[in-house]
Formats: sequence, structure tokens, C-alpha cells
Amino acid sequence: FGRTGRWFAADHWQVVPAPGGAGRLPGHARLRAFDDPRARAVGFLMSLLLEAGMGSYAALREATRALPPGPLVRELEELARSRAIGVPRAQAIERSKEQVPLEEYRTFLNIIEQGERLGVGLSQALQEHSSKMMEAQWHRAEMIAQQASVKLLFPLVVFIFPAVFLVILSPVILSLFAMLGR
Repeated sequence: FGRTGRWFAADHWQVVPAPGGAGRLPGHARLRAFDDPRARAVGFLMSLLLEAGMGSYAALREATRALPPGPLVRELEELARSRAIGVPRAQAIERSKEQVPLEEYRTFLNIIEQGERLGVGLSQALQEHSSKMMEAQWHRAEMIAQQASVKLLFPLVVFIFPAVFLVILSPVILSLFAMLGR
């Protein structure tokens, strides 16, 4: 960048990225990529669509269309697409479980698989699962908020308090120097 106007090292030298290196993220980055709170609403959306009378895979397709684009939505679309082209249900769900490293997603797929295999209603189970996920998200947010006060303590003590004391006490110190200087 800078004087040459070029952004990447590949523009300056003949550097080629490693094959497959750009498509695969490390473990924690992959987990964070799938961890979108808006996309976690798929269980709630599916339960509403199932109560409206849709089938499970039609509800899955409609729920993924309603969600914002992202890695989790792409995986759900792939699951619905593989089911539409005739891949066996168990095989499609197992493949999807291997792709997404979220425990909540695996539980969601287990609920769908058990509901279809045993013939029980999915709507109530998906609503309970969604409410548990929202409750867990609320607890995580509370924990982060509690940690924020501890993290703010050091910058307050080191930077902000001395500046405030300097602003408040500077007239007093200047008047003391003026009195002592006489």
C-alpha cells in the first residue's frame, strides 16, 4: 500500500496462496463464523412454519430464505438441497453435523432427525430448543457485561482519573505557585 498504490504482496511479487488455505478457517474462527445470533432463529422460524402446516424440509427452506446470508444459512441451504436431490435424510444430517462446529446446531439437527424418524411433532421441541438457546445467549451477554466493568478499571485509573484530577486541581496548583512565588 502506500506509495505504490498496491494492496497485496501478490501484486509486488509472484506470491501464490496455498491451495485450500483461503477456504478453511482455523477452529475458533470457524466457530465464530457460524455463531450468528440472527441465524440461530431458524428453530423458532421452523416451528412457526410447521404450525402453519408446512412439511419439515419445506419449512427449513423457507426459514433459510428468511434469514440473513451467512455460513450457517449456506449450510442449511445445502442440507435442504441435498435432501431435495434424494440424499438420504440421515446421511445429509450427519454431513451437516460434521460441517458446523456448533453444539446448538447439532442439537437442532438431532431434534429434526428424531422428529422425522419417530413421527412426533417437531414444533414444540423446536420452540423449546429455541427458547433454551435464547436464554443461553442472554446469560452470555450478562457475563460479558459483568466482565466489561473489570476491563474498564485499568484505563480509568491510569488515564482518565489523572486527567480529571489535573483539570480540577490545576487552578489550585497554579494559585499556590503564584502565592509561593510572591
